[in-house]
Amino acid sequence: MADVSIFSRSTVESQIAELQSVDTEALKTQLSLCLDEIASSMLRMAAIVRVLEDRGEDLDALKLQLLPTLRLIAHGQIAPEAVVRFASQPPLLRLISKLPIPDQKRLGSGDAIDVAEYDAHGQITTRRLDPLYLGYRRLRLIIADTHVRTPAEQIAVLQEARTGPQKPRKPRVNAIVADPDKGGLTIGKAFYSAAEIVSALAKLHGDDADAEPTETITTKLSVAEKTTLKHNAVAGGKSVPALVRHALKSLGLI
Repeated sequence: MADVSIFSRSTVESQIAELQSVDTEALKTQLSLCLDEIASSMLRMAAIVRVLEDRGEDLDALKLQLLPTLRLIAHGQIAPEAVVRFASQPPLLRLISKLPIPDQKRLGSGDAIDVAEYDAHGQITTRRLDPLYLGYRRLRLIIADTHVRTPAEQIAVLQEARTGPQKPRKPRVNAIVADPDKGGLTIGKAFYSAAEIVSALAKLHGDDADAEPTETITTKLSVAEKTTLKHNAVAGGKSVPALVRHALKSLGLI
């Protein structure tokens, strides 16, 4: 059987020893070439995957993590150069994968792109930046569904975002809103009086008034407070003592 191995059997230590005498710029060049070789290897692997699957082979049994990505490469949906460069940031890679393959290759090669942004004085400026370090939100401004936006297109998006009409916030379906005029709360579309609310809250702490003997206590209220208390008791269909007790119970005070 022919030897199809494409990897050297040398150890990392031997490689390091061999590279010690190589100058820094040469090492950077070699590193860049190695990245190119990785992209080329991925392209080769993708081609192998496609040929094998076209022959009816089931490759899922291999449990190869790269298999979904290799299929995308094999069918021309993503450039291997983009995979190599943006592999550490899956959200960016998914965003870039929407672009035509030539644009993916260009970004994967490390080319800087023109980025429109607001400066500290609120003025729009344009700079050339590496997309790898822009982050998803900023790159989303630059990449449309089918192309890399020009600076003019980016500026239009920025200006629309700043000056365009604000979408009204939708109220929460079950939002709780205080209604001082009615003396209660509106929950969703239903209104509940103060007496109903404190009665319900009192049950959270156990409403066992009939289970033990009771005593009477007195407290002083202003005329307005007494009137409001009577009004809330009537509105809730309760006596004043019962409402006061439920109110104290709802707060966990008794």
